[in-house]
Amino acid sequence: MKQIETDYKLTTPSREEIEFYVREGKRLQSEVFTNMLKSTYHIVMKIFYPAATKQKKAREKTVTPLSGHHAHSN
Repeated sequence: MKQIETDYKLTTPSREEIEFYVREGKRLQSEVFTNMLKSTYHIVMKIFYPAATKQKKAREKTVTPLSGHHAHSN
């Protein structure tokens, strides 16, 4: 494979530049991961929250006849 000639030469980055790019890469990776977790949380809540709310309301309607207190399932 023939190498393409360019008008510019690639230089070896300095230690400071390498450290900057590594640090910036880790920061961005962390930010992306955090955003993925938030997004996943919201998706899961959209799916399961209505069902959980329905179950909770059904439990709240269940009253023990003698005590008048709400029944709690353990």
